[in-house]
Amino acid sequence: MVLSLLCADGNVPVFGKLEDGNASDKAINHRLLSEISGHMHQYGVAADAFVYIADSAMVTEANWAQLGERTLFISRLPATYHEHERVIRAAIEADDWQELGRIAQTAPTKHRPGAYYRLHEGSVTIDGKAYRAVVVHSSAHDQRRLKRLERELEASRTEITQVAKEAEKPTFFCRPDAEAAAARIRTYKEQHGIEKNFGFLKDDQIVNALFLKRPGRIEALGLILLISLLIWRLIERVMRTELEARQATLPGWDNTPTARPTPYMVTWKFKGVLVLCIGGQRQLAKPLTDLQMAFLDALQVPSSCFTQYSRDG
Repeated sequence: MVLSLLCADGNVPVFGKLEDGNASDKAINHRLLSEISGHMHQYGVAADAFVYIADSAMVTEANWAQLGERTLFISRLPATYHEHERVIRAAIEADDWQELGRIAQTAPTKHRPGAYYRLHEGSVTIDGKAYRAVVVHSSAHDQRRLKRLERELEASRTEITQVAKEAEKPTFFCRPDAEAAAARIRTYKEQHGIEKNFGFLKDDQIVNALFLKRPGRIEALGLILLISLLIWRLIERVMRTELEARQATLPGWDNTPTARPTPYMVTWKFKGVLVLCIGGQRQLAKPLTDLQMAFLDALQVPSSCFTQYSRDG
């Protein structure tokens, strides 16, 4: 079995479902698209009020038809389409790029300097219908290309002239876009958060430690993991949103200030907190530290959460 996952801003899961392990990504995308409008309508979200973001497995004629005319989407055009090569060549020939710079939210480091992006807007026509397209150039892609060429040069000095010429050629790739180029590229790049969500759901220490035979129990485990992921991501989203609004930071690993704390960081900061229950009254074994209080403030949770709780909840 596999788990399909639909996430909103901040990688917060809003829909999850156990799927047949033999189902293709294209088929899962098609089923998800058939249900997404109903889920959004249930919460008062119109079909043109959200953007569906997926990888190239979404790009099929059936899925486009399922999207309809109102639903916006962002995906990557597979190289199997002739328009893929055509729009890249057109971008190179036009040589009219919009500089986007770095889009990563994490600060660059010596070993991970961060990629620079630039864009060229165009269009592609598929099955008689025009779509907005954005060709994206990444400096990181250039660096990977150059490293590979350096290895080739070392292995074969006789081809040094030809390979050096290849090294001077920039490499481009294409991502069709549905809205403003720069903003949508940033949104598309956030898909790495979905991969992190799947890493959470497939944690070896949890999944490999259990053996479930009955389908009902497997579904129950999937639901428990989804609820856990929802709480995990909401913790992260609330903290980061609050810090961004206050233009503040929290002491992260090694007390280095960070504006992007993680839920795992929270678990470590509160490790060792002991709650005593004496005569029906809950109390902390020792007061919370200033650091712990700072994290609670970012979570918008009062310190009384450790000692007071609703008996009806």
